[in-house]
Amino acid sequence: MSKISVAVKLLGHLMWYPDQKQKQHKLQVKEGTTIKELLEELKVPIAEVNYVSKNGQRADLNATLNDGDWVEVIPTIGGG
Repeated sequence: MSKISVAVKLLGHLMWYPDQKQKQHKLQVKEGTTIKELLEELKVPIAEVNYVSKNGQRADLNATLNDGDWVEVIPTIGGG
């Protein structure tokens, strides 16, 4: 299976989960990878994800990624 290139922006505290502690990542993943699989590869806990967009549009975690896609991930924010 061929590889595709995707960009990911992790907002808030989500940037602390991947091995490379940074907001933006450029990754090579297998064709057919879903957003959920991408986040698992980055070690981001799905339970802490509130909103995901793919190319600027709201996306489901089961959405399949395509070459050149960019994904933005916003955490659940608590407070009181």
